[in-house]
Amino acid sequence: MTATSDNNSGVKMASSSYLKLSVTWIALSIAALLFAAGVVGKINFSSLGAWNAYQTKFESVPGLLTGQARGIRSDEWLLGVPWILSQSNTTPPFATENPSVGPSTSALFVGLPTRHWSLLFRPAHWGFFLFDVERGFSWLWMTRTVVCFLALFLLLYELTSYSILLATLGAVWIFFSAFVQWWFSSVAELILYFAGACLAVRYVLVMPTAIQVAAGSLMLFICGGAFALTVYPPFQIPLAYLGLALLPLLADRGEPSKGPNRRYRGVCLMAALIGAGTAMYFFAVANQDVIRMMRDTVYPGQRMSVGGGLSVSRYFSGIFSAGFSEAVFPVEWGNICEASSFLVLWPVSALMLAFSSSKRLFFTLLPLLVYLLCTAAWALWGTNSMIAFGTLWSMVPVTRGVIGWGIGGAIFVVVVMSRLPKPSRTKGAWATVFALIAVATLLHESRHSALSMVSQFNLLSAALTGAACCLAIIWRWPRALAACVGIVTVYPHAGVNPTMSGMQIVQSAKLVRAVKRFDAGKKGCWVVFGSTIETQLVKATG
Repeated sequence: MTATSDNNSGVKMASSSYLKLSVTWIALSIAALLFAAGVVGKINFSSLGAWNAYQTKFESVPGLLTGQARGIRSDEWLLGVPWILSQSNTTPPFATENPSVGPSTSALFVGLPTRHWSLLFRPAHWGFFLFDVERGFSWLWMTRTVVCFLALFLLLYELTSYSILLATLGAVWIFFSAFVQWWFSSVAELILYFAGACLAVRYVLVMPTAIQVAAGSLMLFICGGAFALTVYPPFQIPLAYLGLALLPLLADRGEPSKGPNRRYRGVCLMAALIGAGTAMYFFAVANQDVIRMMRDTVYPGQRMSVGGGLSVSRYFSGIFSAGFSEAVFPVEWGNICEASSFLVLWPVSALMLAFSSSKRLFFTLLPLLVYLLCTAAWALWGTNSMIAFGTLWSMVPVTRGVIGWGIGGAIFVVVVMSRLPKPSRTKGAWATVFALIAVATLLHESRHSALSMVSQFNLLSAALTGAACCLAIIWRWPRALAACVGIVTVYPHAGVNPTMSGMQIVQSAKLVRAVKRFDAGKKGCWVVFGSTIETQLVKATG
């Protein structure tokens, strides 16, 4: 009987391992096909179609497949696109110093494609050195979309005890949130490298073979270095602290230890971290002049934040974001990007975790829960300048810190749903009462806050959807939660970014062609009077 039982156990474990590996390879295969198809078709999701309102004036936007350009994304289409074209048109191409972008190594520091050793840590730029500039641009956007979603799915697949449904739900929740979609060109790569680094740590700590552990170490080296070199502290700092809070969860095997011993795993982990840290140091040395100039600016160099000032209704405003658009948002919040947020539901899962008797899960998730509570307190009430400076959160404006608790909250919810059993009727009933009272209170406060600009119908619809989300979390209805998340995130935000093919609209602009024709027979410098818009088109010529 014992031998038979052991054999059955071995068969089940082998079957489970095969299923995990199959899901991973299927996800990788689908991603590879989508990525290749996108690059071949020169697909991107840039708002460069906005140039049609200026120098180009085509009757219809060339290359526009679906959606519309977003004028608010000027950092991307007005600066980023011309700078990338400028890099490709310099002599030699992709130089580390480009006066059209800024002094010294500004082009390298801001993350433009350059011929530099740091290219190893910028996989999103590899396409510029393999293909023409349009397909390189498509490679950049396929990395930001396909690979970013893949990294989120694979990370959550590991953390949710290999639940395909919950991993997909969590990836959709994060990827299609209002914050990520409206800040897409600024945050997608950073989220990719964050998720990749967390996944790599997971592989180093739990994978059963030495080769898999070594592969995880290499992945951590590249993703950790890429995260460090994507220089934007207001987003990096919240995500770095979130990564630390996830460590117990990443190290949780759920079964007896297998494979390489702790010493081997520790050496691989330290080698990757030291390598990434060394790359960060030499990158800082290479850009010391630019860093010094940036520190001397009022913004962002001398910016100081102590948190606070965020209202409760704004903290949970992600539930109402379906009623926002580029033209409709609370005016006092600045613009649609500043007004965007995540769907925040982690307090409901925290309540269910408190009701649970699972001490092991509680202590595994405790650092993440502490992180969510501390960031909420920081956002709502703030802290003193000494703590802010000592923890580096002084560099994080409250409206940027949302990336940390938004992603962390989504991870917390799906992990709790995957690991806790359904509650008893009594506990579930009490949790339902608490959640519905909280939703009603939030709706009442929202009617008397900046969210009062949202129609009463939309406010009520959002509140009902929020209540449905709470019930789905309390009673463990993942499909119902998936439907609610789709209504709040995918439906209103999937079309934020247009779908384009190629970069013809800029490359064919009259001013760009005229400057190129002139430069073909002469050498000189250009001065543009009167408009900063046309200046960027001249820069695009190199």
